[in-house]
Amino acid sequence: MTAANAMMRLMSEKGKESQQDRYYRIQKIGIEIFDKEMREHHLPENMIKLMHKHCDKYYGCCPIQEQMMEILMEVAHFTLGEANAARKIVAKKQMDKIPDLKKQVYEKVNNSTIADYLWEVAVAPQLGYAFSLNHSLPYSFVGIQTIYLAIAFNPIYWNTACLIVNSGATDQESGASTDYGKIAKAIGDIKAAGIKLSLVNINTSEFGFAPDIKNNQILFGLKGLLNIGDDLIQLIIEKRPYISPKDFLMKINPSK
Repeated sequence: MTAANAMMRLMSEKGKESQQDRYYRIQKIGIEIFDKEMREHHLPENMIKLMHKHCDKYYGCCPIQEQMMEILMEVAHFTLGEANAARKIVAKKQMDKIPDLKKQVYEKVNNSTIADYLWEVAVAPQLGYAFSLNHSLPYSFVGIQTIYLAIAFNPIYWNTACLIVNSGATDQESGASTDYGKIAKAIGDIKAAGIKLSLVNINTSEFGFAPDIKNNQILFGLKGLLNIGDDLIQLIIEKRPYISPKDFLMKINPSK
């Protein structure tokens, strides 16, 4: 996702309070504001109780996709399948299906006042952005891992990992063809950041980009050489070290 797309997904509907602002407002004053809001909308006690159950820990907000599903099932009597279908429509921003989803909510609730509040609090805000619990946990793990990597290891490891990913090197596992434009851009970005990238070194370079801690640089990979196949690269690595061009020729006996 690009930064622009991410910002668009975080934006609220024009003229509406964003989930971030709502969270801040209610958290600052207290959860009783949420309770007062529901009573001012003349919600029945059973719905107020259910909304407190699902929303209090988020200060009256509905930022989680699975949270919306639970509310739709308990308040609007959606089946699990219907609630999951609603989640997909909202999460994937299938705007052509939103009117039918809204109609479904209103028909199941059969009370326009309750349906209005349910839609505005539990469904419409997720058209801006909502988290999925099964994504949030692994994303948190990745965040912690990257923080530890940045603190405990020489930054050249992180920079090398970024270059490997941004150059498309990991795409090769799926059989994709080499994108030299992508590689060139990734290398340009690394150099522009002031990170040193070596030329290919016959004695130290690995198959792909690799960290060179001793010289605080990234080693260019042997795979980057034109017309050099994987088998030859493996042979070059196995026959190291080379003390001269003649030594290399004698050990490898390369073709033209």
